[in-house]
Amino acid sequence: MGKIYSRFAELKKQRPKDCFSDKVGLVKFEDESKSYEIYFTKRRANKYSIIHCKNNTVLWEQFPVLPRIAGRRYGVREPIIALTPSKECIRIFVIMGKPNSIIGLDEGVFRSVYKYDENYINVMSEARFKDL
Repeated sequence: MGKIYSRFAELKKQRPKDCFSDKVGLVKFEDESKSYEIYFTKRRANKYSIIHCKNNTVLWEQFPVLPRIAGRRYGVREPIIALTPSKECIRIFVIMGKPNSIIGLDEGVFRSVYKYDENYINVMSEARFKDL
């Protein structure tokens, strides 16, 4: 388990429950003279969740488990948060759980865990964040 993740998990337990918004939580800390802002989803993603990163906005698309019962096949893209890169701190957006896919990484301001860049917004699942 990574050092950043263990610090995040420790501070996440101590933060107030309604600190940032109803969809996204925020943990801030400093480590080795670097300032971190870690945004995380309060809802857990599953194999029916697709995350879209487009135009400085993270969108959540949730497909129904049984599409015929719901009467439609496609989910609705719901905006979660709009973010811009910061020069003062490293911004990381963590999707809790295991989403089906994350679309739009390495385009614009969003970077994947494979092209980690401290000058951009790094988006990753919780499992990948544990390895960071």
